[in-house]
Amino acid sequence: MPNLFSRRSFIRSSTLAAGAAFLAASCNQTQTDSSSSPSNSPSEVGSSNSSSSPIRLGLNLWPGAIPWQIAEDQGFLKASGVNAEITWFQVLGDQITAFNAGKIDIANLTLNDLFLSNANGVSSKVILMPDVSAGADAIVASNSINSVQDFVGKQAGIEIATIGHLLFLQALAKNEIDPQSVPMVNMAADAAVSAIIAGKLDVAYSYDPFITQLLKSSKGKVIFSSKDVPGLLADTVVAHQSLLDNRESEVQKLVDVWHQVLDFRSKNQDAAYAIEAKRAQVSVEDYATLQKGLDWLTPEQTLETFKPGNTTRSLIYAGKVVADFMLEQKLLQTSPPTTETLIDDRFMKDYVSRNPA
Repeated sequence: MPNLFSRRSFIRSSTLAAGAAFLAASCNQTQTDSSSSPSNSPSEVGSSNSSSSPIRLGLNLWPGAIPWQIAEDQGFLKASGVNAEITWFQVLGDQITAFNAGKIDIANLTLNDLFLSNANGVSSKVILMPDVSAGADAIVASNSINSVQDFVGKQAGIEIATIGHLLFLQALAKNEIDPQSVPMVNMAADAAVSAIIAGKLDVAYSYDPFITQLLKSSKGKVIFSSKDVPGLLADTVVAHQSLLDNRESEVQKLVDVWHQVLDFRSKNQDAAYAIEAKRAQVSVEDYATLQKGLDWLTPEQTLETFKPGNTTRSLIYAGKVVADFMLEQKLLQTSPPTTETLIDDRFMKDYVSRNPA
């Protein structure tokens, strides 16, 4: 099944914003060859079960993953003693194909990608939850719109079957508005913002840097955002079950390294942003703008998100919302396993026990 429900359908060139260059940045490292069929199991293509083989982190160019570059530049990976290497992917689909084929062992995925991977027979679990979208994704509108209630009868530019579509439906549901009363047209986020600026569209889903472009134009505003559904749009770090079974101590070291990275970022923001912006191949200023809509989670917050709950702050609850949407949109043919069964929290628990707040 094609991955229609990708991170943001944002891998495209755009002249709307200079920051969009970040999304199509060319990488210094060679990308993993992801030509193998994603239906192959990790064991069939040589997952890194031997301690003599490097653990292969395959990361896409999303701000929630780019801080891993600090682990390389500052020598945290080498100092930890873990045998690991990082490969960066320009194209999200290539990363997911490589993960499903067992060509990489760990990847940064959203819940939708995890569910699709599972549907392809790949056994893997969430070990980290670095950040959540907290305004990086939004439903925006022209200045004539003042509330979600004003959407009724207006046309909305939405990327159908993406997280933008999910966010839009959440905005309507929370305001008790029938989706049938707001006609949708399938439109990319950058094009939709351009249409609002041109006065040709009333409502749209978008994300930064396009949200910032709209606000700077004074032609529109944010009406609803991922801040209103905290935790729903979450970034996770996922590992193959075979790796978790065979190299537990090294996975723990990688979790420890990630928190070294977060500590470095909190104490050395300028240096951290310089490293990350270089990897993204954008200016530090543009990169800092892209960070504004993300909430970085503390270890304690991550463990809290791993627990059951009745709001989207719980990854388990958020997983049900995402799964229901994917089933409704026929992106999944059968219900995925409960998110609770796709989380391995032992590494976070171990880290927190050794590093109390």
